[in-house]
Amino acid sequence: ENLGIESHTVSICEPFEAFEQVIRKSYKEKLEGLASENTQARCRMVILMALSNANRWMLVNTGNKSEAAMGYSTLYGDTAGAFAPLGGLYKTDVYEVGRWRNEQARAAGDVEPIPENVFVKPPSAELAPGQKDEASMGIDYETLDKLLIAVQEQGQSVEDACDALGFDIMQATGLLARVDSYAFKRAQEPPFPDVKFYG
Repeated sequence: ENLGIESHTVSICEPFEAFEQVIRKSYKEKLEGLASENTQARCRMVILMALSNANRWMLVNTGNKSEAAMGYSTLYGDTAGAFAPLGGLYKTDVYEVGRWRNEQARAAGDVEPIPENVFVKPPSAELAPGQKDEASMGIDYETLDKLLIAVQEQGQSVEDACDALGFDIMQATGLLARVDSYAFKRAQEPPFPDVKFYG
């Protein structure tokens, strides 16, 4: 409403229940855990792609560089999209861009387009009750992004980055190993603007 964009709410409850019933015929078990969560994301993708095809719309991906690094996307779910406008930005940069956009609106005497709740609520895929990204990562995005920028953008060694930033090297090594393990997912994500980081 703040941006004057038409929006529609489409429930994924019925498609998810239909998938669950069909799968149960052969699998005999209820969808739970990761299988349930990823099926929800894939239900969303099927609906979005159907609307995209029917209306000749371009599906835009909402992922960012931090989420992609940590594997926080579902293949054939929220990895879908023809273009990822935020894909070259780390999570903390996305927040900074959002706050900048609100400042521009305030300066022009307009309503802030992004509600404050977007900035303060804990990041979550919201596929399970109480799910929070940072709790499952064991690190907050601000700290993660500093490490990723130091190693991936500035070319620092893990040891030098940990010394400079005061990080635990074992935790940092584990996080970077996780980043490496999700390269296969990143290879299937849509194109995004190439953003250069300096400093």
